[in-house]
Amino acid sequence: FDAGTLAFRNYWEDTAGLAGGVLVFNTGRSIGAVCSLFIEKSGLLAVPNTIITAVGTKIFDRLLAFPPEDVRGWVEDNSWATQLDEGWDLIVVREVCEEAVSDRWQKAAYWLDKGTEHPHRCSLSVHVPCLDELLEYLRSTFKEKNLQVQVIVSGAGDWRYVDCVALRAGKLGALNYVRRKFGIPKEQCAACGDSGNDTLMLDGENPAIVVGNAQPDLREWVLNQVQDGRVVLTDAKGAYGILEGLASLKLY
Repeated sequence: FDAGTLAFRNYWEDTAGLAGGVLVFNTGRSIGAVCSLFIEKSGLLAVPNTIITAVGTKIFDRLLAFPPEDVRGWVEDNSWATQLDEGWDLIVVREVCEEAVSDRWQKAAYWLDKGTEHPHRCSLSVHVPCLDELLEYLRSTFKEKNLQVQVIVSGAGDWRYVDCVALRAGKLGALNYVRRKFGIPKEQCAACGDSGNDTLMLDGENPAIVVGNAQPDLREWVLNQVQDGRVVLTDAKGAYGILEGLASLKLY
């Protein structure tokens, strides 16, 4: 995948970035993990204007005084965090999740993030045989407690990630916030994804690209969409797929 990543960087730095394009990374990772990725993929990654982390619960803008691999080079957008407070109570959300982990689904659900670093997200790892029952418990309990919580499932294999995030969060909500902040029309904002937790982001009104190495559940989602050209499933994988998708959407 590294060759495609470098090809995209060259395209961005030589063409789209010079033309005023805005590049956004939209990831489930923490900002620290993204900075580590810049070190791991040194010289390969295009540097974005903005990074959306933790399934749309934090937004960071680029500070040019520091290199992208330095966490000081990313400044959190606190106005976004303030918007997420409505209908959200971390203490209660954590208690609901704790009951699932420590009582009802012992050994079938484990903590990944208790909201310590990301106060608008609680994250679990859940064994697939228990997934549907646990999701029903979470959603019904949040409703009973008058909490506005999105429950987002992603991953593949025998275990899945379950993210409980503030209602206004999520990858699409954060993407639209950033798009409006930069004044980008929705028809010129292409969202690209390869995993199940990208579905909500790709399900907006903006053009969408699903790359060739996407997880099976995301590929199935594409096939169930109206085939009107808004969503493109590429043959190429990784960043090569992004370039193929942009050309197909006439945004290259």
